[in-house]
Amino acid sequence: MNQHPDEAVYESHILPEPLLLRQIKVSVNQSGVRIQGFYIITTLLDAKAYTADYLINYTSNAGMLSCSFVI
Repeated sequence: MNQHPDEAVYESHILPEPLLLRQIKVSVNQSGVRIQGFYIITTLLDAKAYTADYLINYTSNAGMLSCSFVI
């Protein structure tokens, strides 16, 4: 039986291992701001060590929000 080309890619381990990510939804309730919210996607999975508030403050203070997913 012939193998589908996509199956060969999976079986030969050409694809990288899955990457576990954490998604944080941030709502923006500020007058005069066009966006209603955005998501922060991070590999920092420990929610106790890196709280949502910490990551929101860190990314906004560091100017790292230019690559966010706007909702």
